[in-house]
Amino acid sequence: MTKKVLRFSLLLGIALFVFLILKTDPAEIFRQIRKLTWLNLAVLLAMRLVYWILRTVCWQLVFVAYDHRLPFRKMLQARLASYAVSYLTPSAMLGGEPLRAFMINGSSRRRSFATVVVDKTIELVTMSVFTVAAVVFVLSRVPMPPLYRTILLAFIIIVVGLVVFLIVRQRQGMFIGVLDVLAKLRLRLHFLERHRANLRDIDAYVSDFYRRHRRKIPLVALHYVLTFLFWILEIQVTMVFLHIAGVTFGKSFLVITLGNVALLLPAIPAAVGVYEAANVGVFAILGWGATTAMSVALVRRIVTLVWVGIGLAMLGKGRFNLKDL
Repeated sequence: MTKKVLRFSLLLGIALFVFLILKTDPAEIFRQIRKLTWLNLAVLLAMRLVYWILRTVCWQLVFVAYDHRLPFRKMLQARLASYAVSYLTPSAMLGGEPLRAFMINGSSRRRSFATVVVDKTIELVTMSVFTVAAVVFVLSRVPMPPLYRTILLAFIIIVVGLVVFLIVRQRQGMFIGVLDVLAKLRLRLHFLERHRANLRDIDAYVSDFYRRHRRKIPLVALHYVLTFLFWILEIQVTMVFLHIAGVTFGKSFLVITLGNVALLLPAIPAAVGVYEAANVGVFAILGWGATTAMSVALVRRIVTLVWVGIGLAMLGKGRFNLKDL
């Protein structure tokens, strides 16, 4: 049943993707993408490498707080591999995160899992702040029907609520808490139940970080802010390379924060079609056409897929034991 749903969602996403291409102007999209030179593409690929290095530095800050020492190259390899898996699976970009811990050898597996949980939490909280800010800006500046305004307000409430819940729950024991709730609902995940003791240890390590390393949290968050600003710069450079008129850093900020919300939808691998549709909507708000939106989306897809391929290669080189938790 799950495979059928996944297959259907993927076909639906591909159909939406093809529809958007045909609905706009395939010839014009191709013409606009051809403005991108090989040098431009090399620059974008290099910028994405810097982006991944910055994200790995954020994780390393958490990692060191647990008295771990690991070559940066190994951490970057694990980060790229986990992203490739997250991107290609319908998991709201979270499916590959456990791989980061599994690919780290020479350290406590449970503490490694804890570093991934803390790092991802700080990243999500930081990104949520930017996303909420973008939505508030759109609500205050863009005229829209009451229904759309209500949906966006509900989105803000949900995001803030989830962030608060995530932080509070982690301080009290997130994984064991989830297992207990599932047990009350008579839903038992036998694999996780067998590892209850290990999950309790991971919860303890996560909670320990928030108690003993509070000063590290603003530092890691600041690094994620800088990473996010660099990500905005990448989209701005992309649009400049495509000779799009009226590009500003503020508009690039909105393209990133609003457009990439689609990547958090867990139903379709790589948010195929959904990401492009979101891009078209955001670009319309900013006064650009659907053709321009699709051109930018396709260029970003190309850059992303190159690094996903590199991530899969890193995964193939990794040595880890999935039974070792």
